[in-house]
Amino acid sequence: MALLIYLMRMVKALLDNSSLFLEKYLHELIPAVATCVISRQVCAKPETDNHWALREFGSKLLSQMCRMFSTTTNNIQQRITKTLCKALQNAKAPLATHYGAIAGLAEMGTEVILK
Repeated sequence: MALLIYLMRMVKALLDNSSLFLEKYLHELIPAVATCVISRQVCAKPETDNHWALREFGSKLLSQMCRMFSTTTNNIQQRITKTLCKALQNAKAPLATHYGAIAGLAEMGTEVILK
């Protein structure tokens, strides 16, 4: 669990570094962060580990990636929103997955929620 939090912090540092151009690597970063947000189980002891904070932080990172890199050509925000909505609509998904999907959609802003 701690390793995942450190990795998410590393992604945040990469996104905040204005001298890096991460567009070429988004296809690797987005699935990793999205997995931390909507995965069924991200830690060995979900009853004691704070996986909720990891999901919230990952949601903020997804939102930041959308703000920084989404264009009408690559449709990153629409694709991430579709993934989060699909996770939320899955009736068989656990509460943690639904929580991550809601946190992700909330971070995207009201225009995403209205759609």
